[in-house]
Amino acid sequence: MQLKKFPPTLACQLLATSNQALQNLILPFICFSTNKRVLTAGIGLLASYLPLMSPPASSDELAPEPPPPPSEWKHQVELGLNSASGNTEAMSLHTGYDANYADQEDRWKFSSAYDRSKSDGKLTGNLFFSDLKKEWLWPDYPWFSFLQGRYDWNRFKEWKYRLSLSSGIGYQHFKNEAWDVRTRLGLGGNLTRGDDIDVSTPELILALDLDWTISEKEAFEFTTAFYPDLKEKGEYRNLSKINWVIKMAEANHLSIKLGLSNEYNSAIQGQEGESEGADSKNTEKNDFAYHLSLAWQL
Repeated sequence: MQLKKFPPTLACQLLATSNQALQNLILPFICFSTNKRVLTAGIGLLASYLPLMSPPASSDELAPEPPPPPSEWKHQVELGLNSASGNTEAMSLHTGYDANYADQEDRWKFSSAYDRSKSDGKLTGNLFFSDLKKEWLWPDYPWFSFLQGRYDWNRFKEWKYRLSLSSGIGYQHFKNEAWDVRTRLGLGGNLTRGDDIDVSTPELILALDLDWTISEKEAFEFTTAFYPDLKEKGEYRNLSKINWVIKMAEANHLSIKLGLSNEYNSAIQGQEGESEGADSKNTEKNDFAYHLSLAWQL
């Protein structure tokens, strides 16, 4: 059988510029075909193979964008010990533990502390508190909801322990690398127990949370919360806290922490003519405390 010669066509031009594997694929259809229909079928078969012979897409193009790495809990342990001697002998101990977590949807904050102090061998302070706050963030909105619980124990108060619970909504006013400012509004209450006291109080909560990152080695935190009494008009509590942290050594995660706190209760009434040995803390509306401690980032 004599080979039939075809004039140059687009298919022939493709054959001339193709690689050896492509030539071996279409050569039987072009060089040994005597029927134009067979040639057309060969060109169609070639067209069906071309997509298969194109280079595959890279793995970077096919793989979806990986999600951001999950945030980790940040832990901090602190210890402070102060002592003085002379006309009076005084010593105070402060220990604390903090934990924080934040991602795109949730924010957790836990803090606790124990303080004990003596003066001339007499115990003058012995208290503990634990506070847990959970915030549910609303993506693409500055609003969030929160739930907060706190437990207080103080040997030198007229009550032995107090359990507080509150919930509501909050608003993120602005947040950047240096500033994080939020306000909260909600409802709650506290349950107070002691030898001669058993009170449950419904409360409103108005709070401000401010975090200021001054530099890579210095940070400032301020929190204040007002608790108006919904049962007794004009009565309220206020809890305020300031923390100033200065990093000492980045490698060892060591910091110096100065903490100030104050609790105000308008319902406490001072008593006149107290005996000299009476515990004045039980009758003062303000309960102010401060500590200087060494903190370890775990």
